Amino acid sequence: MADRSTSTPDESGAESDDPTTSDGPTTSGESTTSDGPTSESDPSFAHAATLRFRYPSRDRSRAVTNALAPEIGGVDDPRSRAFLDRDGETVIVRVCARDLVALRAGTNSWVRLVDVAESAAEAAATGRSRVRSDE
Repeated sequence: MADRSTSTPDESGAESDDPTTSDGPTTSGESTTSDGPTSESDPSFAHAATLRFRYPSRDRSRAVTNALAPEIGGVDDPRSRAFLDRDGETVIVRVCARDLVALRAGTNSWVRLVDVAESAAEAAATGRSRVRSDE
């Protein structure tokens, strides 16, 4: 399981990270981000949340990123978009939305997608699948 953190815009519109879980800069050149609007480039996408998932190794973060990459663009709708990036052991998902309801829905969807990707990466690493007891 990954260490999870989120950041959201503060009152000035600048992003403020949770200081207890932030692991520094999030750009590394290892981007798998799809092109599209962000709250900075398209003012109609005025709301954003950044989710960071830190893993014990680069291999595990790469496996999770590779599992998530096909979903970029696939779950977008006219009200929200998501972007995917990786910085070393950290997978970064940025959800941008036109309104707060769409931001909540998009964020919830991506947290579930990351959970599934983590399960797939764990199964691949251990050679076995995890049976979910919460369903």
